[in-house]
Amino acid sequence: MGAFPTTRWTLILAAKQSPQARAEAWRHLLTTYWPSLFALFRARGLDAAAASDAVQGLAVELLERDVVQDLSPERGRLRGFLKVAAENFLIRQHERATAAKRGGDARPIELDLALGERLADASLAPDAAYERAWALSVFERAMTELEKEWAQRAGDFEVVRTFFSPTTAPPSYREAADHYRVSIPQLKSLLHRARLRFRQLVEAQVAETLDDGAALAPEVTSLLESLGA
Repeated sequence: MGAFPTTRWTLILAAKQSPQARAEAWRHLLTTYWPSLFALFRARGLDAAAASDAVQGLAVELLERDVVQDLSPERGRLRGFLKVAAENFLIRQHERATAAKRGGDARPIELDLALGERLADASLAPDAAYERAWALSVFERAMTELEKEWAQRAGDFEVVRTFFSPTTAPPSYREAADHYRVSIPQLKSLLHRARLRFRQLVEAQVAETLDDGAALAPEVTSLLESLGA
């Protein structure tokens, strides 16, 4: 698979060099983490529009406070830091509107509210909703990458998608083989190859958030546990 991409912590540390680098770093980070923040805000009782505004407002606040200067890998996981920042943001915004967009280097990040709603579960406790959305967003990005790779091969990607949903039970091998007109051995071989590559893609997504490669296995385990897997 080659080397893992640059870690989020590397991005954060490099962002200390200039205001422009900090702005781009926050945009990059929040593009990855916004589904979890959105899910947390929804679990705290905000509707979809207000949760979207809160994500944008938090991004602006983090940039304006220049908190990147105080961040370091030794202080723990980035998503843990962002969760605390989000909770504190809600406290500060309790009695004022969260929809205001201020100037400076802040530019709104693009939010797919349909995706956010699909990943959010307002019935969960906020911490659980945050972790679940994080896990689902990792799987979503890995699945998108797998589908791009699959497009270069022959075969229907839907057969892979059918077996890779983290929230729904797959059909039996016989049902799927009959539906997609392949033999059961062919189906099993296809899914085996797809699972190996999918796990690599998931690990690559998780590795980007870590400074220490030794933490990869525990992080993947934590991700699966947040889905009850």
